[in-house]
Amino acid sequence: GANVGRHGLSQRSEECGVQREVFSCDGIEALLADDLHAGLGRFEGEKLGEQKDAEKWASTARSLRGFYYDNDIYGEALALDKQLHARLNTGESTALLAETLLELDRSQEAAEVLDEFGDGELTSDGRVLLGIAWARAGEADKAKQIAAKCKAPEDAGPSVLFDLARLYALAGDQAKAAELLTRCFE
Repeated sequence: GANVGRHGLSQRSEECGVQREVFSCDGIEALLADDLHAGLGRFEGEKLGEQKDAEKWASTARSLRGFYYDNDIYGEALALDKQLHARLNTGESTALLAETLLELDRSQEAAEVLDEFGDGELTSDGRVLLGIAWARAGEADKAKQIAAKCKAPEDAGPSVLFDLARLYALAGDQAKAAELLTRCFE
């Protein structure tokens, strides 16, 4: 449960037995309102802002993003992805930003972010997300062109296969989508 102590609000997680001090007014309000996930997410976001080492910052940001995704807190993930992309400006950071935009049903914006970065610099995941974004934004021809260039590597994991299957389904190739989904669950 939550207890108000002399250092602010402390939250004890029964699952891991760890006590955390939360000094944020927003974090305290969220915890008092029984919104543990939002309160702890805000706390972690504040700690991230204090990190000076770029590598540690990026690692912490990715961990915090995972927390946001695990708890369906996509608005906070978007703000974090924008910071991550502004600092790193890589194909990976572009794909992460676009993924969150797609989660928030902002397909056109996701497509534009990926398209602006440039096809040659995108990760393979980024290319697949670009196709998905264009398809969801009503640009079926662009999605089909991207799908025609995307191939599933032999060692592709389930998440890659699933995203490729989504792209093929949106591009109208139901047989290829079904084949990839079968591989995904094998």
